[in-house]
Amino acid sequence: MGYWKDKLPSWLFDTLENSRKNWFGKPKLTYSGEGEDLIIEKCMKLVKKGLYVDVGCYHPKVGSNTYRIFKKGWSGINIDPNPETIRLFKKYRPNDTNLNIGISETGETLTYYEFAESAVSTFSEEFYKMRLEQGSKYVGSKDIPTKTLADVFDQHLNGRHIDVLDVDTEGIDVQVLKSNNWDKYKPSMILVEDQDETVDNPAQLETYKLLHPMGYQLIAKTMSTAIYLLKK
Repeated sequence: MGYWKDKLPSWLFDTLENSRKNWFGKPKLTYSGEGEDLIIEKCMKLVKKGLYVDVGCYHPKVGSNTYRIFKKGWSGINIDPNPETIRLFKKYRPNDTNLNIGISETGETLTYYEFAESAVSTFSEEFYKMRLEQGSKYVGSKDIPTKTLADVFDQHLNGRHIDVLDVDTEGIDVQVLKSNNWDKYKPSMILVEDQDETVDNPAQLETYKLLHPMGYQLIAKTMSTAIYLLKK
């Protein structure tokens, strides 16, 4: 429209410019790494003050898939083995349930490999070695007791339905999903870290192999996240 600004009367230019802006709408701000929160918002637009569970929650705002819906009145359960992460969640989401624990398939004690950038800290030895090769600054390791998702849900859901389950656990995501009691707890929407960038055959995704037989449809795939909806 820059060319027409000098050619048209100001009143006409302003009218056309406002119409253009209203037609396309305002750009939406995403807090997620790859816009996943906008997909959540679109799929869950009819849900008011829903419930999320964020496993490997990292930060209450930066890179968060749940911050946009939190701002809209949602609440939930945030889980992370990093105590600094949970300290931030208790400060900025005090009405949520914020758990400083790890999640694993069977609830055993696991070695937690910590890096200076906590987003890449992991229980996975494979991911730990990969991050070292990539030059991530290693801080140290410690053994941490973990729980299963089923145990956490039994203790904290109190009969509530999970609208969105977000899992980002640096290499043990499928194991975390397997720790749920799927006969008892079926979230409406699941976002799970899946670094497989190939989308030509989604049936080859490990998350797809697990979730599709349980009634979930793959609706979107970013570079590092697979997004599923429970079929109605």
